[in-house]
Amino acid sequence: MVSPISDLTFHLYIYGPVIESHSENLPSLRIDKPFPSLLQHALSLDLASMDPTDHSHIPYVVILVRAMEEWKSSVCKDVNASFTR
Repeated sequence: MVSPISDLTFHLYIYGPVIESHSENLPSLRIDKPFPSLLQHALSLDLASMDPTDHSHIPYVVILVRAMEEWKSSVCKDVNASFTR
């Protein structure tokens, strides 16, 4: 009786260690707790009356800090109003 013989070979090539190039922690812009001079600068700008060219030169983090402060103040008003009823 003739039985078939099979041969299975796996080749594993290791070229070196695998290095994770991306951090699992995202960097924080700290827009919820900005340092005092950044907060002062963000709140001192009059965005409504700026020329579009000047407005386009504002760093995005300054706009985010300002938006966060406006959001905080609106939420605090809503929360304070609900507690004073």
